[in-house]
Amino acid sequence: MRNVLSWNVSLGCWADVQVRLHVAFLVLAAAVLHLCTGTAGDRDAGPALLGLTVLFASVLAHELGHCMAIWRCGGRVDQVVLGPWGGLTYLCPSRDRQTELIVAAAGPAMNLALSAAAVVTLAAMQQPVATIFHPFALPKVGDGFSFAQGLALIAWINGLIVLVNLLPAYPLDGARALRAVLRPAYGFRTAVVVTWRSGLVTAAALIVAAWFLRHEFAMASLACTILGIFLYFSSWEEGERLHGGTAMEDAGYEQRYDDAEDDDDDEPRRPTIGPLRRWIVERREQRLARQLEMEREEESRVDAVLVRLHTLGSDALSAEDHALLKRVSARYRQRQQG
Repeated sequence: MRNVLSWNVSLGCWADVQVRLHVAFLVLAAAVLHLCTGTAGDRDAGPALLGLTVLFASVLAHELGHCMAIWRCGGRVDQVVLGPWGGLTYLCPSRDRQTELIVAAAGPAMNLALSAAAVVTLAAMQQPVATIFHPFALPKVGDGFSFAQGLALIAWINGLIVLVNLLPAYPLDGARALRAVLRPAYGFRTAVVVTWRSGLVTAAALIVAAWFLRHEFAMASLACTILGIFLYFSSWEEGERLHGGTAMEDAGYEQRYDDAEDDDDDEPRRPTIGPLRRWIVERREQRLARQLEMEREEESRVDAVLVRLHTLGSDALSAEDHALLKRVSARYRQRQQG
């Protein structure tokens, strides 16, 4: 389950930017089509296709907002990974916290603008807009492929993308913003640890929410499940990158965590090892110390056993003495081979 952002397929190179589609988008699309058409295929797949098309276009707009912010801040875009939530992988030469916040907010801001424009247009058309603000139910405006229904889907889907990206879990924009906010007060490493743990909690909360939504809102339950699983493994990988000091390519920066901490040398550091891990390390060290003490005691007894063996013969040795000689001899051979 490592490197979940690598689960994608290439859509080619657009304007010198490698564009890829995450498999979670394909899984969600297949599941939505299945739920909308039914097992017998007696229902119309048109609304589902319309919704998926709007979702793809909205994700593109989300990533375009990120790209425009990065280019405006003097960075360059490496690749874009399109998922149901958004999801961008990029390179940014600046470690400025304000720049990080601007880039993180640019994507949701684009979706918020699209959603607001669609709501205003629907209101001008004297169409009901109350159902658009229900996060778990599709909006119903007009019939079939009407223009009003398309606008309602644009407003609803873009609003959902904004809400999802506010979650404090990697690789969502909320996590990047939270890390940038915490970094001045707590230092880079502690900010990453807090954001990583908040991502694990968020993933668990989504799975629990999916369980309660499974009967009344089956499609919302499915989306929460897929997003929760993805965020769990993505957040877990972020913790692995932190402890291993590996590259932050998927997190959005071409640098290493240990390099990123260089900017925060004058900021307070907090220990990143938790109480459970500290207890495990201490127990391991205690077992090793007891084992070494036992080996030293046995080796000190070997001299007396060898004296008896030399003067009295092997019949004078007890079963315990023979076992002691075998253990010490085996350890000696292992050391020689090592």
